[in-house]
Amino acid sequence: METSVVRAVAWAVTGAACVGWAVVAGSGNGYPISAPRLSSGAAWLPTSATGGLTLLDGSTARVAAHVHVRVTSMVQHDHDAYVVDAVTGTVRHVDGATMRVGPAIAPLPGARKGLRVLATSTVVYAIDMVSGRVALLDPSSLATRRAPWTSAAGASTGAALDRDGRLWLFDAATGNLSVVTPSGETSEHREAARSGTGTLVPAGDRLVVADGFARKVTIFDHESGRVDRWVPLDPRAAGARAAIGGSSTATRLLVATDGKVSVCDLDRSSCTTPITLDGAGPSLGAPVEAAGRLFVPDYTGGDVFVVDPEDRTAVVARTKIPGGAARLTLIAKDGLVFFNDPMSDRAGVIRPDGTVRSIRKYAPPPPAAPGSTTAPSPIPVTPSAPAPTASPAWARPSPGGSPPTPGPSANAAGDVTARPRTPAPPGGPAPATTVPVIPTVAVTGGPQPDDASRDPRGRPPRPVPGAMFDYQIGGGYPPGPGIEVVSRDRADGAVIGLYNICYIDAFQVRRAENDWWQERHDDLLLRDRSGSRYLVDRPWGMPMLDVSTEEKRRALVGIVGEWIDRCAGNGFQAVEIDNMDSYERSDGQLSADSVVAYLELLIARAGEVDLAVAQTNALGLGKRVKEAGARFAIVEECGRYDECADYEAIYGDDLIDVEYQQAGLNAACDVSDGRFSVVLRDIDVSVPGSPAYVYRTCPPRSQGRPSVSWPLDPITWP
Repeated sequence: METSVVRAVAWAVTGAACVGWAVVAGSGNGYPISAPRLSSGAAWLPTSATGGLTLLDGSTARVAAHVHVRVTSMVQHDHDAYVVDAVTGTVRHVDGATMRVGPAIAPLPGARKGLRVLATSTVVYAIDMVSGRVALLDPSSLATRRAPWTSAAGASTGAALDRDGRLWLFDAATGNLSVVTPSGETSEHREAARSGTGTLVPAGDRLVVADGFARKVTIFDHESGRVDRWVPLDPRAAGARAAIGGSSTATRLLVATDGKVSVCDLDRSSCTTPITLDGAGPSLGAPVEAAGRLFVPDYTGGDVFVVDPEDRTAVVARTKIPGGAARLTLIAKDGLVFFNDPMSDRAGVIRPDGTVRSIRKYAPPPPAAPGSTTAPSPIPVTPSAPAPTASPAWARPSPGGSPPTPGPSANAAGDVTARPRTPAPPGGPAPATTVPVIPTVAVTGGPQPDDASRDPRGRPPRPVPGAMFDYQIGGGYPPGPGIEVVSRDRADGAVIGLYNICYIDAFQVRRAENDWWQERHDDLLLRDRSGSRYLVDRPWGMPMLDVSTEEKRRALVGIVGEWIDRCAGNGFQAVEIDNMDSYERSDGQLSADSVVAYLELLIARAGEVDLAVAQTNALGLGKRVKEAGARFAIVEECGRYDECADYEAIYGDDLIDVEYQQAGLNAACDVSDGRFSVVLRDIDVSVPGSPAYVYRTCPPRSQGRPSVSWPLDPITWP
């Protein structure tokens, strides 16, 4: 049976279930182990941070097996898993009966960041979401059944399977739709829907494009693929930040937004009165449905709300997930809901009554012997042939309040004890959780490329160089096709499945927060030499924070540190600390030394919650900020001002450049040559639908000058 992690949110889950950064290299076959006894409710759960898949039996909440393999995305069909490694552009088949890992196959030469797969019992579809190419593969051997071709949808924003095992590809920018049968027959529908920000979602037996931003749903006819009708979304259950999932049992959508959840019946063109999730934060994930219940993740509070949709006043349970729910993926399968953190060993099962069975997906590897560089492999391995194609250089892994707005260790018995990271609550220490050591299948052999996004000193991972990037600090919106990294304001939520950077003003005061700072922390605002006026950073008209003394720097870290903690709780993986160059406009009252000292404190605070830190601008401080612990840089207009090479000299390819003029984009793309990320945005960093909205990026090197990656047409209504 196809899991709803594939069918319900096919595009979102291929990113959300397995985040594509900080992955561990691996190639070859695993040593077969005895087949586990499994119920029908078993799920493969990926761990991208360390590299591996864990097979969890839902009925017993026990781990059946663990396979070490690099994974950036995956899908499951029955008990088999299909694993994508976007670094090398390859796919592997993991046999759920024998746990054998097949060889790495490159089904779409040149496809890497956009490579996805969807699987049925008779065919595996390989898709390049960036170019729109498709290939049909044998589900056992991954041998090519139909050579790659380009679908009419082109660069796709959504991919899903229907009840007959057909592949549907949709591009929100053009409205083009392609339907591919398991035998390779295709039907193309140009401008089938034109929403600009819609998401392809299966709802019962139908496929729809749900657009919370435009508050409408496009419903397609199952047989022909043509538009059947349009249905408006109730404004109470929609909006730009709505998280939308599809029902597996009926033609309805499950919509979570603003601390509420609604069920929208598309046959009746109506939504239920929103059910209030008391205590929910602003960052909700897409609901999933199982056993007549809705499961809604709250990424702010670390909870999962269990709701009975028939009783529209009752929340069955508000379940606290051990360790928080910041980066969890919910997977509904066979009446169960699995939760998984792709960046750690946390996983488990949530029952319909809200009870939780937590597990650890894997045991930590044994420590390396003194003087050695790697730990010994836990079991014998059988190398396999290398992947058919090599990764090009540009795709390689990298060497006091706030304003209103240690690792696991093995015990003597051979079990694994999880030590709580947070201080023990009053009344005594929290009990340790003990689980048996899990049998593993190690995958080795072949080349082992360095994975420098994980730091040898254990620092948080940074984004993969050259990844598709979107700068959304002017307001969050659904990312376009192929986007892997996004920067958003600290007031926004993260996009589950992407690498999320949290934008923070750590040196200035936002206009909306002026009163709060003056009332509570007036002493931390920088004044002019007379002491009678606040010193304003004139380009933006924002008062500056005073980082001149150690006492004030530590006081500020107490405030800004809470923002950083909130970023971590909301699912971000890094923080972007902006305006660190404002000292140059401080009339000599702030120095480079005071700024670096302040940044050292902020970087240390971010490290406590496993967030990487990005330097923003301030080229003159670059070497010192990197030495203080910054993992990468986000710079503005290095192409326009001919500074890209200077930043590269400091950060290498760990660089993201944002340009605001076409000439600057041209220059930056010439320097980057695909090594680091470059994007053109409008100066207001506006959202799609705004007349000023601009998004462009560097083209493939064979296509000349940059062009719009996905032009968004004005939103139109049927």
